[in-house]
Amino acid sequence: MQNEIEKVNPAHTFTAYQPSTPEQEKVLHAMQAIADELVLNAREFERATSPLKYGALWILSGATGLGKTHLMESIVNAVSRQSPDLLSQIYLARGNFVGNCLLGVADYTFDKKKIILMDDVFAEYGSVDQFKSTDATALANIITYLYESRTLCVMTSNFAFKDVLLPLIQKYDPVGRAVSRARDLLSNAAELVLTGEDYRLIRAAARDAEALSENRPFTISRVDEGAPIRPSGSGEKPRGKGCRIDGTC
Repeated sequence: MQNEIEKVNPAHTFTAYQPSTPEQEKVLHAMQAIADELVLNAREFERATSPLKYGALWILSGATGLGKTHLMESIVNAVSRQSPDLLSQIYLARGNFVGNCLLGVADYTFDKKKIILMDDVFAEYGSVDQFKSTDATALANIITYLYESRTLCVMTSNFAFKDVLLPLIQKYDPVGRAVSRARDLLSNAAELVLTGEDYRLIRAAARDAEALSENRPFTISRVDEGAPIRPSGSGEKPRGKGCRIDGTC
């Protein structure tokens, strides 16, 4: 597993996130509060072996295109601006969740970091019918690690934790130890469910409508350096040398 902290998009900030539903507004405030708490207690996270009295698991669940990754990365960017030394205690994991956690989770799995961000857990699955016993084992392993190491974790997934992932663990956990620990971790945090429309589809539809209304041809080539640039207020972003395909310059 590789720490993806250096690959965070700097444009993903709390200010840039535009909530369109009350639920999105709620999640935005919750993630801002987590970032504020991390900055406020940065020295404790940097010095103490286990800065938290109990482990905590925050879940961001909801359909694709609602800003789960944006909000998670906003935490990193907020910490980077206000307490950059704390970045050394953050581990951002993406991809191959089951492969990395199936055989067990230990301190070295996340380089002994005290703050773990896990993005798009089970993103490879399109429905709950695809889940297997190995997925439940991987989940149980990460939960056990968070509980015993008293680690803070923020996890994003398209699947609801309480309604989908927790029953999956319970199915293969006859003793109920992992389920009990998961509920305890959530009691110190929460599952936050994002609702709304896929912002990527909304953005694409708006761009299509703009292009059609102006009868502007679609092209991937850049405008020549000497091409005229439409003045501001004309309804179109300036396009010139160095502009990207999405219209940003």
